[in-house]
Amino acid sequence: MPWNKAAGKRHETTLNERVRIIELRSLGMSFPQIEAETGVSRAQAHRIYWRWKMYGNINPQTPRTGRPPKLNDRDKRYLAQLSDVHPRVPARELLHESRLDVGVSTLGHSLRSLQRRVILARRKPWIGPHNRRRRKRWCRLRRKWKISVWRKHCYTDEVYLQIATGTGYRRKCDDFPDPMPPMI
Repeated sequence: MPWNKAAGKRHETTLNERVRIIELRSLGMSFPQIEAETGVSRAQAHRIYWRWKMYGNINPQTPRTGRPPKLNDRDKRYLAQLSDVHPRVPARELLHESRLDVGVSTLGHSLRSLQRRVILARRKPWIGPHNRRRRKRWCRLRRKWKISVWRKHCYTDEVYLQIATGTGYRRKCDDFPDPMPPMI
C-alpha cells in the first residue's frame, strides 16, 4: 500500500499500477526507479513483483482488514427509498420503519453517504384556547391596516434577536410591546 502524499492516506494499488510495476521490472528498472516512475513505494513494488514471481498472481492475497459494513448496498437503497417517501420523519422513526438492526448514527452515516439528509422538524408550540383568542384579537385590531403600514413592520414568530453586539444579551420578539399605528 503506497503512501499517497496528496491525500495523506494509504490506498491500495490498482490493477493497472501492479501491471505497470511488473512491466517496468521486466524491462530491467530498479525498484527506486519504479518508485520514481509510478509513485508506489519501493517496498510495495518489491512485494508486488515477488508475489508475481512466486505465485504468478498480482492480486492482493487477502482482502483489507476491518469490520465489515453493517449495511449492504440493498439496505442502503431501501433506506434511501424510505427517506424519499418520508422526507420529514426523524431518524429514529425512519429506523423503526425500516426494521434494520443498526443504530441511529449508522443510519445517518449511510444516508449521508448517499447524499440524503434526515432533517428533524422543530416542535411548534401548541396553540391553546387562550392563545387562539389573543391571536384573533390581534388580527381583528389590524384588519383595516393598509399595505403601506404593513410594510413598515417586521413580524417574526418567536425568533431570538440579539439586541446589543458582543454582550450575548437576547430577548424574544414577543416580549417587545407592539405599538399600534394609527388607522389610515
